[in-house]
Amino acid sequence: MVASPRGLVGSIDEVVVDSAALRGNPLGDPASRPLWVYLPPGYHDDADRRYPVVYVIQGYTGQLAMWANRSPFRPTYLEAVDTLFAAGGTPPCIVAFVDAWTAYGGSQYVDSPGTGRYHTYLCDDVVGFVDAHYRTLADRR
Repeated sequence: MVASPRGLVGSIDEVVVDSAALRGNPLGDPASRPLWVYLPPGYHDDADRRYPVVYVIQGYTGQLAMWANRSPFRPTYLEAVDTLFAAGGTPPCIVAFVDAWTAYGGSQYVDSPGTGRYHTYLCDDVVGFVDAHYRTLADRR
């Protein structure tokens, strides 16, 4: 669960993506993966508005829950994203926080016979899920 000591102006959906690409991967990593989807302020106010999406991925030793880590006197990454959009100077967008943690202790984003189809998971399964469940601008331009 995403923890924040202050309320966010936007909102975060915590969902699960069932990845066809990761089923039966060589590491035995789960095919069902958590995904955090940040919805900017105003998302629920206009049912016709569509939004671009930014996909946030962790580096090799990172994993999804680390986006909520707290450092002294600093906002978490989630709070910083929310503050950016709440201030109104940045065009709103959906921010998808992707989980690609593996048994090797890090995140992968390549298709590999050794780890599995993580690139396909990200580009097909995660992007497809977000486009199907949220009001996105489903066009890379």
